[in-house]
Amino acid sequence: MLSLTRRVDYGLIAMLHFIRSGPGAVSSARDISEQYHIPRFLLANILKGMHKQGFIRSVRGTKGGYSIEPAAENVSIARFIQTLEGPIRVADCTGNEQETECEISTWCPVREPVREIHRRILKLLEEMTFADLAPVCAAPEGQGSLIPVSSFFTRKKG
Repeated sequence: MLSLTRRVDYGLIAMLHFIRSGPGAVSSARDISEQYHIPRFLLANILKGMHKQGFIRSVRGTKGGYSIEPAAENVSIARFIQTLEGPIRVADCTGNEQETECEISTWCPVREPVREIHRRILKLLEEMTFADLAPVCAAPEGQGSLIPVSSFFTRKKG
C-alpha cells in the first residue's frame, strides 16, 4: 500500500495550517497539536526539522512559535516529503540505479511498469505545491479545523 508516513502527514497539516493562518501569523507546537489532535512531542520534532530546512521561521518570546516563510507556499510536495523522509520510492527497484534492488529485479515482469508508476507519482508530487493544496484543505463550515489529509491528493474533475 502506498501511504504517507505520520511524519509527512503531520508536516503537511502544519504547513497548510501556517498557510491558512496567513503571513506573519505565529502558532506554537502546542497550538497546532491541540487544534489538529497531533501528538505534541512528535509535532515539535517535525516543526524543528521544517525550520531547519527553511519552510518555517522560529519566533521567540512569550507568544513565540513558528510562522511560514513566504516562499514556502511554492515548495513542491515532493521536495517537502523528501526533506522529511528521504527519497520517495514506490518499490525497491524505483530508487537510484546504484542502490540494491530486490532479489527478482533482473527478471521481474513488472519492473518497468512499476518504474513508470513511480515516475508519474514523482512527477505529480514535483508539480504540486502547497499553494495548490491550500484551497483544497479549507475546513468545511461547522466541522472545526480538522483537515483530512487524503483530500490533499484528490483532484477536482472538470
